[in-house]
Amino acid sequence: MVLPITRAGQTTPYGVLIAGISPRREFDEDYRGFYDLLADGVTTAIANARAYEEERARVEALAAFMCVISRVIKNCSASLVPASVVKLIRRS
Repeated sequence: MVLPITRAGQTTPYGVLIAGISPRREFDEDYRGFYDLLADGVTTAIANARAYEEERARVEALAAFMCVISRVIKNCSASLVPASVVKLIRRS
């Protein structure tokens, strides 16, 4: 059996799940429902993995940005940046 893997809101699948069915069991509505649930679970797992990777990339970009900002503040004149901020940055 070939089941489509789609993203929410899209009708065109971006992948398929190929699963075998038992020749000893009648392919009825309950059996089909099981495979639909299986496809939904795979779709959810893929979506969760993509969301995790996107969040990780955002965190890495933010960390790089904060590193640059930290370097800029450390190199600024004390008259431009409040002393409390400079102390906080130098501790990190």
